[in-house]
Amino acid sequence: MDDKTKKAKQEEFLEYLKMSYLGKEVKKKALTLSLSQVGRNEEERRRERVEVEDDEERRREKIEVDDEERRGD
Repeated sequence: MDDKTKKAKQEEFLEYLKMSYLGKEVKKKALTLSLSQVGRNEEERRRERVEVEDDEERRREKIEVDDEERRGD
């Protein structure tokens, strides 16, 4: 192999290594983003659950107040 061919193969291999590394970094970033999205989704569901529980509690309290008012009348 002459020097030009050898150098071209080395550059090609270095480019392959760079792209391989970048691909891994992109995958790692995508995984990190998807995990953070899962975390946000969990937080959102928890908030919605708390809101529903609060709504149910308010509804129960209103029913109790309405029942007491009817009994009082």
